[in-house]
Amino acid sequence: MDGSHNYSEIFESWEVSKLLGSGGFGKVYELRRVEGNNVFKSALKVITIPQNKNEIAEKKSEGHDEESIKQYYNSIVKMFLNEYRIMADLRGNSNIVSYEDHKVIPHDDGIGCDIYIRMELLTPLVDYLAYNKMTEEQIIKLGTDICRALELCEKRKIIHRDIKPGNIFLSKNNDFKIGDFGIARTMEMTSGGMSKKGTYKYMAPEVYKGQNYGRTVDIYSLGLVMYFLANGKRTPFLPPEPARVSYIDEEKALLMRMQGKLLPPPRNASRELSRIILKACAYEAGDRYSSAAEMRRDLENIGNHNNYNFSEETGTETVIDVPPIEPDPKPDSPQKKKNYVPRQKPKIDKKIIALIAVLLVIAAGAFFAFGRTGGSDSKSSIFSSDIPVIMYDTGVKGTWGDNNGMEKEELIFDSFERDSIVKIVFEDSNRGAEGKIVDISEEQNEEALAWIDSDEPGVLYIGGKGGVKANSSCNGLFAYCENLRSIDFNNAFDTSDVTEMRYLFYHDKNLRSVDMEGIDTSNVTITDRMFAFCDSLETIENMDFNTSNIEDMVGMFKDCKSLESVDTSNWDTSNVREMWRMFENCSSLEVIDTSGWNTGSVRGMHYMFYNCYSLTDLDVSGFDTSQATNMTAMFSHCESLADIDVSGFDTSNVADMKYMFVSCVSAKLIDVSEFDTSLLDGKDVYHIFYDCNPEVVKGYENWKEYDSYDSNRMFDLGE
Repeated sequence: MDGSHNYSEIFESWEVSKLLGSGGFGKVYELRRVEGNNVFKSALKVITIPQNKNEIAEKKSEGHDEESIKQYYNSIVKMFLNEYRIMADLRGNSNIVSYEDHKVIPHDDGIGCDIYIRMELLTPLVDYLAYNKMTEEQIIKLGTDICRALELCEKRKIIHRDIKPGNIFLSKNNDFKIGDFGIARTMEMTSGGMSKKGTYKYMAPEVYKGQNYGRTVDIYSLGLVMYFLANGKRTPFLPPEPARVSYIDEEKALLMRMQGKLLPPPRNASRELSRIILKACAYEAGDRYSSAAEMRRDLENIGNHNNYNFSEETGTETVIDVPPIEPDPKPDSPQKKKNYVPRQKPKIDKKIIALIAVLLVIAAGAFFAFGRTGGSDSKSSIFSSDIPVIMYDTGVKGTWGDNNGMEKEELIFDSFERDSIVKIVFEDSNRGAEGKIVDISEEQNEEALAWIDSDEPGVLYIGGKGGVKANSSCNGLFAYCENLRSIDFNNAFDTSDVTEMRYLFYHDKNLRSVDMEGIDTSNVTITDRMFAFCDSLETIENMDFNTSNIEDMVGMFKDCKSLESVDTSNWDTSNVREMWRMFENCSSLEVIDTSGWNTGSVRGMHYMFYNCYSLTDLDVSGFDTSQATNMTAMFSHCESLADIDVSGFDTSNVADMKYMFVSCVSAKLIDVSEFDTSLLDGKDVYHIFYDCNPEVVKGYENWKEYDSYDSNRMFDLGE
């Protein structure tokens, strides 16, 4: 239960029977009231504003005093209640969720409150869809019903703005209803507000772009919901079933829709229904239905849709129960292990626990090991030698080359999507576990847990007494957590046995800083693309890695476009063989201290500093390049670099130098007089000095003739 309140005291004679769900807005419970032989049910939505203490701390850090914070959250509470008054005014409409009552209980500190809203108990459309496919007649019924609700909204000059499956419900009488008026608009004002991803999925282009909009945005969203239902539960431009849908697929599909690309007809709709859906989803507002009534009339003209049977009547029950179908566990999942017993906690419904197992067993269990034998909570006892590794598969697959990068696989986080994680916290105990919990210990003895606190949506906790130990491979461990802001290792993540950290933070586009203190890399042999595509990453603290065994640093900081500094001066690189693309596209990086590097074993140096536009300080004069075979575009577009001392480079094994110094426009001297070009021909030095000042380039005139590639082709396009 939430807080310390007794719900039977808040709503007299009503008792909570079970938790139905929780999300960005709060929790929803089922309420029961017994009168004689009759059982009545309602839904209770519990919303806390602010959602957690971190929001208040953030406001204080921004300079707000306590009084202004109180006023801010109290204004949000008023707006929230105004939105529910809209639902009260619309009460009685068979296609709008019926509001019944509410209570507001202020917090003791005067900042915000808990809001308890009692309303009609219905089956969420998303729950119905989990076990059923809708026929065309049912889709038409849904469209007709929601149009009727929107007609009333139009009369009251109300724009819902968040029509999506999560806000559509199904009644016992087989009527579809919309709910949660304005909840998204209000919750977006809190710093802990909901993720907009679900909203974007059905959002009209003009809302997405922040332009002026009118009532047709609700028609657009309704049309897109119907498209989704008539297209195998896929929105436009996504690959058809049974292909898996990746985050990149979702992003590309959204971009195509927002750019106005013509939508293909839904795959499973008749020609007439497709015509209606595509008109509702027209990119230009003027091309859509001008009113919900106009769209409803077209839907009604398709045929007679009055005899639908979504479920059986349930007597005194006022809710359509979804059958408790449990997903078949994966062959290697803990559910298949002998004597597996899911964690049972009081106050958490067993069905919810089953769902959590699907969401989080692989999410956290796929790569961690936890203490089994106790140990104190002091740091001196963390990482004892008997902390076990519980699973091996990191769930990462795809191409390790440069063309395609790495693709996300659903194995690791399954239905708990990586891009919904905002923060990851490692703990050296599991004392604080509450909310959604799953036992991921090897022995299934609850010594190791993963949990998501319902008061902190988006925060994934992983803890076990004595800490958490990683398997030898950490490949892709945090990859594609695209909304991840921070990771707190808390000296509770043991990587002492790790040998591979490939793609560790790959594509974590919103990660701004990371503190690597306590991360043991003494046995790591490969850090290939470890931070690649961390577009927002500005600082990496405590990078004093033990790199003595690392052989591969390919693309380690590739596309870290916001990275301002990185201290690698003390790195032991004596065993490193590959450094190509290591700093590619680090366009904000000004200084790279490589003065202590031993590069005597490095073979690949191509694209190593490519597109480091801001780089002004780089000392490569001590580079041992005796083993290097490729220097293609090594310094290409280092436009701010004045000192490029390559006079000591041994190029006797280099077979490709094209584009090596392209656009090094600030270079004061590029001395290649000692370069050994015996393995090169014309195509291998093509445009090597393109866009450079010929007066600063020394020694190339002594190179042998390269067939038709004369010296001019080294500097320009040969025109």
